[in-house]
Amino acid sequence: MRPTTPITIAALSVAIAGMLFAQTSSAKPPVSTALPCGDVVANSFAASPRKHDDSVRASAQKGLNFLTEATLAWQKSNDCMGCHVQGVTGEALAVGRHHQYEVADQDIDAVFTGILSLPGGLRRADQIMHSEKGASLAFGGASLARYDKWVDEKYGDDLMKVASDLLAEQGETGEIVKAANRGIAKGPLQVTYQAIQTWQQAYGRSADDRWLTAIAKAEGYIQQQVQGWRKTPTADLQHVNYALLGLLAAGIGANEKVAVRLRDTLLAAQQKDGGFPEATTGGTSSPLATGQT
Repeated sequence: MRPTTPITIAALSVAIAGMLFAQTSSAKPPVSTALPCGDVVANSFAASPRKHDDSVRASAQKGLNFLTEATLAWQKSNDCMGCHVQGVTGEALAVGRHHQYEVADQDIDAVFTGILSLPGGLRRADQIMHSEKGASLAFGGASLARYDKWVDEKYGDDLMKVASDLLAEQGETGEIVKAANRGIAKGPLQVTYQAIQTWQQAYGRSADDRWLTAIAKAEGYIQQQVQGWRKTPTADLQHVNYALLGLLAAGIGANEKVAVRLRDTLLAAQQKDGGFPEATTGGTSSPLATGQT
């Protein structure tokens, strides 16, 4: 198998997740869905199935197969929990299972064993990775939220513990503070979005209003960041992506002014080859940025 890195696995995971969310869905997810924009994409096609669904599903299945193989190989050779590897792959496999793709029980179980029990895993005392506990919790929590919502409830206690641990990492202004940009997380916007996903599922499981309070604070932080871009626009397209994903996950409408403004920023960045660069000012198309967008 060709060598794979955490970044390339993450890029593939994001791209595959985008394909999976684009599949026609006959059932609308509940209001507390961890990623409302997926609901928007899926239901926009529900009334008129596309001619090429079979080829899209075949492509996504091939991607899931490669992603699983690459992730488990990385896990075996590194023997640790990798935020960019099992964290993002766990989300993709849960989404795949939800859309009735072939995701073997032993494979999804192995990935979540990595998230929870390997060195650096969420059940271990050595959980803090790369001095970025917030990033480890956020990646793992987002995967657990997807699994709990769409696969089964066997990791429910882990989900609730991680959701509580993330509360301790939330700053006064709403962001997840222990998540510097050191190659693991793309700064506080990314992990705050992931925390919102986790808290949404924790609320769905418990109906405890403290999760709504945390989500509201996190939304306030993202809104503040976006407002600041009116004066000094961000040069990082991924920040725009995470801001939009985070606001939608928090529950804003896709047609609210702030969402439309962010969407227009993304559309304006599309390159002639159809891809999206990592910079709002243009550049070479990036698989990761394109999958997110």
